[in-house]
Amino acid sequence: MTDLIATVERERDRDEFIRSGFKLLRLPAMSDHYSDVLERNVDYTCMSIGEILEEFITEELARRKDKATERRLRDARLWYPHADVNDISYEGKKVTRQQVLNLCRCSFIDAKAFVIITGSPRSGTTFLGCALGASSCRLKYRTLYVRYFDLLQEMSSARREPENLQEKLQQFKEAECLIIDDWMNADVSHNELVILREILDYRSKFGGTILISHTKVDLWKTRMVSETSYRTSLFETITKGATILEVN
Repeated sequence: MTDLIATVERERDRDEFIRSGFKLLRLPAMSDHYSDVLERNVDYTCMSIGEILEEFITEELARRKDKATERRLRDARLWYPHADVNDISYEGKKVTRQQVLNLCRCSFIDAKAFVIITGSPRSGTTFLGCALGASSCRLKYRTLYVRYFDLLQEMSSARREPENLQEKLQQFKEAECLIIDDWMNADVSHNELVILREILDYRSKFGGTILISHTKVDLWKTRMVSETSYRTSLFETITKGATILEVN
């Protein structure tokens, strides 16, 4: 009886040592999985040592992937951080499921191209843009969402200190996936266009850009209050070769 008690105590100490060891080695998913094994929630009776180790490693990698995605989603500042293309209804919309699924592969980011989403207010344009942004986060692209007027406000605040201005410009220029919402929903002054060009002219070097607007693309020029050549140049930069999705 004494030997049995000693054996049970050794096994208990060993199990605690293994669980604690996983945590000390920063392998929390493996620690939790080992607890499941001890509680008989997982059965490894007919599995080889290699297969068991594979299961443990798979659990840890899945946990780390989820955490990394959560961090990218948090840093992206999406208006709808949990937007999912599977939740989009296509009934009564011009945009098709296949178009959206194609964009979810994020090849536009690698091509450093523009995607334009237009539609009336409350038609789901922002949700669609955020769903594409969430897809880019899951595919490990550094993503950043910003509303147009917030972008201007951030730039205006940063101008007070040259170092902050440069840092803020780099943030918008170099995001692998930049999403600008409320684009061209109101008239844009020449000074605003100067700021926008400073960002958008560099987008073709660093990544893809999603512009979300309630104004149809062919009316954007009328929103730009500037000289003709400047207006035309910016318009061509953001529309030439762009993928345009009309929600309604």
